[in-house]
Amino acid sequence: MNLNSSKDEYRAFIWSTTVLIILLQCTLIMSLRLNRYIFGSLNSDSCIDSIFFP
Repeated sequence: MNLNSSKDEYRAFIWSTTVLIILLQCTLIMSLRLNRYIFGSLNSDSCIDSIFFP
């Protein structure tokens, strides 16, 4: 077993996981913004909005 190739596979796994997490966060934030845009002030006092939109 070559140690170098396993290190490259590990690095690729870390990169793909990081990109996936970033994409999920962007999707979550965009859906929250869309939700806030649609419902207006109905959910403006929720804790999620206070975290993302201070």
